[in-house]
Amino acid sequence: MNTAELNNLFVTATPDELISELKNGRLTTPDNRSTFAEYKKQLTPLLHDVQNPSIRPDKIIKTDRGTEIVKVERISLALQKLIIKRAIAFLFGNEPIITSDIQNDVLDTVNAVFRDTKINTINRRVARYLMSNREVAEYWYVNEEDITNRYGFSSSHRIKCAIFAPEKGDTLYPYFDENADLIAFSREYSVTHGKNTATFFETYTANATYKWRITDKNFEPVDGYPQPNLLGKIPVVYGEQENVEWADVQPLIDRLETLLSNFADTNDYHASPKILVTGQILRWAQKGESGAVIEMADGGNAQYLSWNQAPQAVQLEIETLLRMIYTISQTPDISFENVKSLGGVSGTALELLFMDSHLKVQEKREIFDEYLQRRINIVKSYLALLNPSPSFAADCANTILTAEIKPLTLSDKTTALSQLTTAVNNDLISNRTGINLAASILNTGANPEEEEILINEKNDNKQQTDLMLGTI
Repeated sequence: MNTAELNNLFVTATPDELISELKNGRLTTPDNRSTFAEYKKQLTPLLHDVQNPSIRPDKIIKTDRGTEIVKVERISLALQKLIIKRAIAFLFGNEPIITSDIQNDVLDTVNAVFRDTKINTINRRVARYLMSNREVAEYWYVNEEDITNRYGFSSSHRIKCAIFAPEKGDTLYPYFDENADLIAFSREYSVTHGKNTATFFETYTANATYKWRITDKNFEPVDGYPQPNLLGKIPVVYGEQENVEWADVQPLIDRLETLLSNFADTNDYHASPKILVTGQILRWAQKGESGAVIEMADGGNAQYLSWNQAPQAVQLEIETLLRMIYTISQTPDISFENVKSLGGVSGTALELLFMDSHLKVQEKREIFDEYLQRRINIVKSYLALLNPSPSFAADCANTILTAEIKPLTLSDKTTALSQLTTAVNNDLISNRTGINLAASILNTGANPEEEEILINEKNDNKQQTDLMLGTI
């Protein structure tokens, strides 16, 4: 269904027919997107399968005292959270850089909006919801407030952002046309006041915002809706990915937790030394007795039971599982124990160490390049409406802003400065460029122009001293 057909449906269809259509506008089958409870269980260690008595039951044994229940060990790991944390760190550890194709005030104004809305925090939250929920949306809107100059011009409106995600209780319904363009976006959510809970269904289009209240499976339009959309475009950014971030390694995590739990049970059994005795024991050594002796009849023998091969096999499988979990999920193992064994590494070695994580960031750009671009376009449209200057609206329409994701890197400053010095000495870059880059590498906060003056003064003084001493 295209935009014209959908707009006609808003006029001719009943609320039930319209909302039924709005819920079926995905490009792909919604499959099991409603099962966020399963993802939440995988994200919560205490809800993992090894913690479930029906999946991993306690042991029932028979003793001289009758039947007893022995509690089994239950070890669960928060590897799903770790995979997400590391992915977010490399994706948005550095703030995306926004560039403009034209020199005007649009870039500075857009950056002012992003600073005001704490866009770095929004980026990380959006990425976390996307990786753990498979889909996320952000809604940009304006609130009327006291007149301020926060965006570089006088305005009584403030641009704000809200995040929608299944984890927050939102059911998301993007609606795409045959060209894969988003022509409507809907969400269903509930609001609780005291003991009363109300469920709503709201839809955003380029023309208007619609809202219904769900009562006994019926849809009643909310007073004051539909509201015209002065922006002229859907004020929502939507992102989705095929599966949760840890989906490919979930079976490996389950196996690792089972293996660790079983091994813990075995350790509990074998931790105390056991003695195998052959023949008749005449007398045991007493606790604390010096030079303890076990007296046995002729032919008697006693020896400790040892378990030689099984621990090595278990250790090998544990190490293999951990390595495959990190490798398949493209998650770097930067634990203290692993990093300290590296010793001093060069900048090139650091780049190779995190290459897999950077490749993962490049893959995520398939989602976030388009996502960030749509966000910028929505903010530009709001600014064009709020700024009273007629020329600013034209500047917003004619200016192309582009966001570029910069993966997090751990730099080797010594190697970087050495390469920079070589480039300056070989006239590959100027002294001023070298000073600017050095200040960036060292993060000194110094003024590069002032530093250049001080360096020239120091070189002049050194040259005069050398001339006086006859060294040159």
